[in-house]
Amino acid sequence: MSADAKASSPRSTSTATEDSRGAGRQSRKALIVSSSFPYPKDIGRKVMLGGMVDFLVQELGPENVCFASLSSTPDATLPEVAFRVAPIDIGPASRRILAMVGGSLLLRRHALQEMAVYSPRAKRELAALTRSWQPGLVLLDTLRMAPYASAFSPRQARRVLYLDDLYSERYLRILDSMKRFPDADIDALGTFARFLPAALSRMAKDGFLARRLLTGESKLMAKQEVLAPSLFDDVLLISDHEAEKLRLKTGATNIRRINPRLNEPSRVAARSFDGRPIFVFLGNFDYPANAQALRHFLAKVMPGAIERIPDLQLEVIGKGVPQDILNLGDSFGKQVRFLGFVPDLAGALARAAGMVVPLLIGTGVKLKTIDALAHGLPIISTPLGIEGTVLRDGLGCLIAERPEEFPPLMAQALDPETNARLSNDARRIFEAEYSAEALQASYRAIFMGGAASEGSAPSSSS
Repeated sequence: MSADAKASSPRSTSTATEDSRGAGRQSRKALIVSSSFPYPKDIGRKVMLGGMVDFLVQELGPENVCFASLSSTPDATLPEVAFRVAPIDIGPASRRILAMVGGSLLLRRHALQEMAVYSPRAKRELAALTRSWQPGLVLLDTLRMAPYASAFSPRQARRVLYLDDLYSERYLRILDSMKRFPDADIDALGTFARFLPAALSRMAKDGFLARRLLTGESKLMAKQEVLAPSLFDDVLLISDHEAEKLRLKTGATNIRRINPRLNEPSRVAARSFDGRPIFVFLGNFDYPANAQALRHFLAKVMPGAIERIPDLQLEVIGKGVPQDILNLGDSFGKQVRFLGFVPDLAGALARAAGMVVPLLIGTGVKLKTIDALAHGLPIISTPLGIEGTVLRDGLGCLIAERPEEFPPLMAQALDPETNARLSNDARRIFEAEYSAEALQASYRAIFMGGAASEGSAPSSSS
């Protein structure tokens, strides 16, 4: 975190809670601070953030919700945007580049994630916005926003940090994936590349430099993750496992799990699976992990899958498929179909045998996985594809450690009885874990300051 963020001495969990029980808590206003605008909800991180914003708008009214947007240009004409949007100027890129080079790469005091979107100018603007808006709740989106913590007085507002996941663990997993899948084209930066200078992004594509960068970032982020519970009233993580790991590291009791809050799909068609081996790959190809997963699946998995299931069909849903992947798919003839963007998923998912989620990298809840659950579609996935959910092997999904192990599981999903059981489990898990109705009480406990049981979300029974 920034030097001035650290200047406010770390507080114990009890002190943080006591300090924030002032006049600010009586305010029925919320301020969200993020470098990513949550709409449209086209990737998992936006699903999480958008669900939290949707809840606050519903609970407090749109006139009492303000979204402070750093380094992104929200489209205020979107139908979802009925709340106030306050663009925050983070200053010229040249200054942030100097901060990244000096504070991150040379002195190793701050992670690139922090320095990429931090500026004293933005902090002053946020402090001024807080004085005029007077929110009772401030929600900061991921550790990138944590350096701005001291812009918000704990006596004025409850301060909640949504960590998403432990970035220190994320980087270690990417390093592991690079080692396990040396032939895969793994993008170490992912969507974070948009914050970095082009030269640094190019350097990070070199395997050796990428590993050095990820190792250093992991260590720096781990330090900030340990510090975070002392600076905020509540710290939120998607994964129960990671929440417990951070509790053990810090001894803090203000670390909670939060599930993604999703609206019911506009249409869910009755399952029409008739035994045909149609499988779906769903993803936004602006997210590098999706392109990497599909590229690897077509090159390394599809031949073996066709050998086992000769009439197999793979339908790829999503816009922006890279040309090299289109070429790979074309080599399989009619057995791979690229459908592009499909506005209504109901029909395509209803007839499919299952969704393949062969992710090699990535953390947090995957939008494609939740879409499958909402439509009662069985899932064949690597462990990464179901991370942050209550899914486990045999409960709504079939799990393989490596994508190369998918073919026998895909064949297993073609059995009508197995498919029906997985489908029923998937839909039940969605209704119990991810629907807006199911999570209303736990979200009120988290954001309105009420008490909540450990974990703060219901779990599906087996």
